[in-house]
Parts: sequence; C-alpha cells; structure tokens
Amino acid sequence: MIARSGLLGLLGLLCLGACAHVDREREILGSLRFEGNEALSPGDLEPRLALAETPIWPWADRQYFDAGTLVGDRRRLVRYYQAEGFHQAKVRSRVSRTGAAVDVTFLVEEGAPTRIRTLRIDGLPDEVRDRVLEQPLPIREEARIREVDYDAAKGELIQRLRNQGYADATVSGSVGIDAAQNAADVRLLVAPGPPLRFGRVVITGAVQVPRQTILERVREVIPEGRSFSETRMADAQARLFDMGVFGGVRVSRGPTDASTRTVPLIVSVREAPFQTLRAGGGFGVDKERVEGRAIAQYTNRNFLGGLRTLRFDNRLGYAFVGEGAIQLNPTEQGVVGSSALDLLQPELFRHVDGNFRLEYEHGLESAYLFDSVRGRVGFPVRLHRSLVFTTSYNLQFFALQPFTETGGSTSTYSCVDERGNCVLSFLEERLTWDRRDNPLETTSGWLASIALQQGGGFLGGRASYNRVLGEARYFLPLPRAMVLALKLEGGAILPASGEVSPIMERFYAGGGSSLRAFGTRRLAPQKLREGRSLGPDGQVVENGTLRPLQTSDAVPVGGDTLLDASAELRFPIAGDLGLAAFVDAGNVGHTLQDSNVFSPNVAVGLGLRYRTPFGPIRLDAGYRVLTVLPRLVAPDETLTTVAVPETPFSLHFSIGEAF
Repeated sequence: MIARSGLLGLLGLLCLGACAHVDREREILGSLRFEGNEALSPGDLEPRLALAETPIWPWADRQYFDAGTLVGDRRRLVRYYQAEGFHQAKVRSRVSRTGAAVDVTFLVEEGAPTRIRTLRIDGLPDEVRDRVLEQPLPIREEARIREVDYDAAKGELIQRLRNQGYADATVSGSVGIDAAQNAADVRLLVAPGPPLRFGRVVITGAVQVPRQTILERVREVIPEGRSFSETRMADAQARLFDMGVFGGVRVSRGPTDASTRTVPLIVSVREAPFQTLRAGGGFGVDKERVEGRAIAQYTNRNFLGGLRTLRFDNRLGYAFVGEGAIQLNPTEQGVVGSSALDLLQPELFRHVDGNFRLEYEHGLESAYLFDSVRGRVGFPVRLHRSLVFTTSYNLQFFALQPFTETGGSTSTYSCVDERGNCVLSFLEERLTWDRRDNPLETTSGWLASIALQQGGGFLGGRASYNRVLGEARYFLPLPRAMVLALKLEGGAILPASGEVSPIMERFYAGGGSSLRAFGTRRLAPQKLREGRSLGPDGQVVENGTLRPLQTSDAVPVGGDTLLDASAELRFPIAGDLGLAAFVDAGNVGHTLQDSNVFSPNVAVGLGLRYRTPFGPIRLDAGYRVLTVLPRLVAPDETLTTVAVPETPFSLHFSIGEAF
C-alpha cells in the first residue's frame, strides 16, 4: 500500500509539473496535418513551420496556436514549394477545435512542376570544357528546377575548374521562369580567370618536426609549378596527418601572385605530444563468449629521432567461452591477454615505409587454448591518400592445447588439430582502399580490401597453403540522418596437395560482426569434444552411453571457404540514442569442394546504439529465418552429414559497429 501511494504521488507530481506549463488563456495546438501534398512528404514540410504539435507525454511544454503564425506558415510553405520547383503551388489552412485543443490542416495544391527547358553554360575555356563537363551536373534539362540543385551546380563547376588549375574561378547565373509553360531557362556564366600553378610553401606551427621533412611530404604530392588543384591540396593534408605526429593539419592557399600566376601554399600544423600513455577497457557479450579486458598503450612518435613510431600495446582480460558463457557458467574460462611491440620506420626506401612487429598472445577459443609468438616485417606503400598496399613476411609459432580435464600433450607438431605445436611461415600482400568519412562511425563512403597469403613451401613452416580474403563495404547516407550500410565478404584457403589447412587460418562466422543469430565462431564445421564419439543415427557416445547430440558436444574448428553478407539500416531516435535493423546471410564451407557455402543461413534482427566518443555501445538481437546448420567433421577430416543443433536466437553486446 505504501509503494502504491508513493507511485500515485510521483504521478501527481508529474501532472503538476505538466500543468505548470499550461497557459489557460491560450489555445493548445493539438495536431498538424497536410492534405493534397504528393511530391513532398510531411517530413519535408514540417521543418518549415513555426507552429509545432504538442508532444504526447504529459511533462512536455505545451505548444500554442497563433493565427498570425499560421499565416506566416502558409507563406513559408509556398516559398518552400517554389524552391522545390512548384511555382504554381497554393496553400490554404483549415482550423478545427476539439475541446481545449486546436487541430490545423494545411490544404496544398502543388500544381505542375517547373522543369528546365534550356541549360546554357557560357565562359568555359575550350581546353578544359570536355573534362569539366565529363560528369553530369546536379541540374539537367527536363529535370525539375530546384534551388538547392542550382546552387550545387554552381559550386560543382567551381570545384571542377579549380581542380583544372583555375584557382580563382567564379560562377554566376540566372533562371528565367515561364509560368505559362511551367518551364525554366537556366544560364550559368563562368569567369575562369587565368590558369594558375602552385608556388612556394609557407610552413607554420612546426617546432620539433623539421620543416624540411614537412616540405618533402608536401612536394611528394604537389611539386612546385604543378597546375593548381584543390584535390591535391587535400591529398597533401592527408599525407601530413598520416605521419602521426600532428594533432591538427591544414593545407590552404594563399593570395594569388598575379605577376607569376602562382598560388602559394600555407601549411599550418599543430604538433601532438611525441609520447603518450593511454589506458582503457572493453567488453564483448554473446551466448558463446563473454570477455572483459583492460587495455594500455604507450606510443613514442619520435623514437631515436627520425619520426620513427614505437608502440607498445598490452591487453589483459578474462573470458568465459562455450555454452553457458552468458550465465558465467561456461564450458571453459580463463585469463586472456597479449603484448605487442610495433615499430614504424617512415621512408625506409623512397615512398616505402618499414613496419616491424613482435607479439605474444595467450588466448581461448571454443576448441582450444593457445600461446603464440608472432613476428612480422612489412613494407606499406601509400599509393593514394586512401589506397595502401602492404607486403609482409610473417613467422608465427602456436602452442595449442584442447580443453580436457587432464590437459593435452603439445610435444607433437600439427597445424591441423586443436592439439600440438604449429609453425606458420608465409608472405602476405594486402591492398586496402578506404574512402570512409569516419572509421568509427561511418555515415558515407566505402572500403574495399583484398589479402593474399602464400604459406610454407620454400618459406618453411609446418603448413603449405594459399589463402585469399576479400571484403567490400558501402555506406549510403539517407534523409533524416539515416545510413544504409552494406557488407560483402568472401574467402578461400587452398592447402597443398595431400595437406589440410592450418586451424588458426581457417574461416569462422557468427558473433557480433557476422551472422548475428549465431554465437561467436559457432557458424563453422565442428568436431566432437574429447571423450565423445559419433554413434549411429547422429547420436553421441560418451562414457559408453548413447544419447542425442547437443550443442555443447561440439566445438567449431573452422572451414576453408567463407561467404558473408550484411545489410543494416541505422537511424537516430533521440540525441545519442539510435536503432539499427539488419539482415545477415552467409555460411562457412569445410573445403573448396563443399557447396554448403552457397547455401546461406539468413538472420534478421534489431539493434540499439548509444554514441560515445570511442564508438557506439551496441546491443544486437538476431534471429535465424533460414537455417543451414554446421556439420560435424570426422577424425579423418571428412565432413559428415550430422548437423550440430544451434538455437535460432542470439544477443550481442559490445563497443563499435558491426562493420
């Protein structure tokens, strides 16, 4: 009874708070509606109004009706329709009163749209006209004349001319409206000015970084005397920022020197601290893996001079793995962690950097625990500000042990099973083209990458194979701050004749970033755990007892082929809170001959996002609507017809977008 009284009291306070904002002498505005609008939606029209609906929740401030404001809103709507190419549009209004509330309906007569009858572009220099007009402009003949497109066309022409050397180009224009014919005659007048070239470079803000080093980086992209181009200025700015020693970089133009027809470059830099120490943490939760970790990183961006970057990364955490992980009562659990030293030597050779990395890791997977020591010597080459090619040699040692009560011997050398020692020696070539606007929270752009590996053979090691993995992502901005995100990923491993692919290089799916209806790595060919064997009719024999196969009886050991696709619609709700609706599809095949990879699992789901400075905190729920369950692999590495049962639903809680 006391709890109920307290609740009633709280509701009363809320009501009093709401009532405190009510002006009894004014009429409350209830709803705003539109009738007759076809080309433009209510979502397009509502932001143009000064009147606003009263929110439905009781504690919100009331919105009031005002006849003068209504008259102004009708004019604003007519003006907006004209800007959108409807010059015959008319807007009336209907006001109805229900109790103490006023409902307003705007009655729209859009009329016929005004379309571009002629489009003239005068003043373009003949020598660049074809290049400037090679791609279509935002306006074209027969299209509806919109003011935003007209302004965009002028801006696009200026941008294209400046990238052809006309740094001082301007564009003006006029639009003649023939109301009787619903037609518009558009003329754009170009004043290109003389073609200009880049001149001297003025550098400001450099203290510890040598100005000559900055100048050399700029001249790699913009040689003195090169034709002016704003695109090249952006490339030079990106090249300087990628040095990793600046907190801010701006490359801008100075005033034109008419006597030499050159434009000076102004390079303004703000140096970042050369030595930084960062600490933080992270977590990941789904039904197959729960992990929390602490992270520490030390960076020296001028190690022993020469702008060498030395980074020391450390991660320490605890993981719960397997069935029951989300209840913290898993099949396996233990400490996980890694330490890595990474040295980047800029300009080891001309336009080629050197990267040297040594890493130790202790980790837990569903099938095994492992210790590894990995070394890499790489040579990244920046072909473009967003295109990087890296070739590297990698030498890796793994000590793997299956999860058993008695432990397992690791004295044998094997890269196939979840038991033994494995040495991998391989070359890798990786090409990445990244045109995303923001790697943490991408709203537009795309990314494409492909990686090739050649292992064993003359390189030594315990496994000989070839591996390829390609990925493409595309991000399309939509109205109302929505984003459509797409991903396609595929890969294959080709072991040498008579060999089996190494278990740590195989493909897996499932988890927070792929096929979100499965737990981490659960979508992959699987093996029975130690102490279990396959009996008749797909049942399991354990301690001499025959029983049905359960999810916890098998562990994923990966496959040689992967095909994975995702589509996700991300949209804001309020403030930093957002939602995502997604569809995932894909599968993992046992070998190249396994056609199962082309029979996808399909999952649908919803996710909650909360934006933070270090990326969105994400909660996703996925449900399978089309199922092709992973199958068991026999001890002789052949694929059986026995499917491993998996629940159709999974939750994932982590930091960062799925892709």
